[in-house]
Amino acid sequence: MSLERTWKLPARKGQKHRSLVVIYGLVFSGLLFFLSLLKPSLNEFLDNKVYDTFLSTNTEKASPTPLIVDIEEKSLRQYGQWPWPRYQMAILLEKLGNLGALSIGLDMLFAEEDRTSITAIKKGFLNNFGVNLEFTEVPQDLRDNDRRLADTISKANVVLGYQFLFEEDSDSGNCLLHPLRVNKMDKAG
Repeated sequence: MSLERTWKLPARKGQKHRSLVVIYGLVFSGLLFFLSLLKPSLNEFLDNKVYDTFLSTNTEKASPTPLIVDIEEKSLRQYGQWPWPRYQMAILLEKLGNLGALSIGLDMLFAEEDRTSITAIKKGFLNNFGVNLEFTEVPQDLRDNDRRLADTISKANVVLGYQFLFEEDSDSGNCLLHPLRVNKMDKAG
């Protein structure tokens, strides 16, 4: 009879522990669910902190896996509203290159000239007010943001976004396709 007790007691205790684990798990999950409904920013904050902790513990060699750099609210508060001036994008690309980026892909279009460029401001004042502004203190290479970005892109392995328009009424004579640089990867031997 004592043998039966020793066998039955652990089975009941194990079932009781499993039930408690399931109950606590359901209560905790329900609590997190209601917190996400009430305060989604708290849930997002905790999620970001846990993710940052995981990333900061990684001290291994750089991974060949692509890394996505996203413009978030903190960056917008620090560097200003979007879209950023082209010189700011050039600085970002230079920093990524200095950090070891082998190639960079930009998922954006630069369809118009940068209106924050000194050359664009100068041209706008001349056209609209007849005033020729002189920026003698500004070095020549800092006056044209588009040129600065183009120079930075030409020195790095950067892929730009491209938009194809396939409209029936579009005039193909207006579409100018610029030649693309082709990179061929060979096996190192």
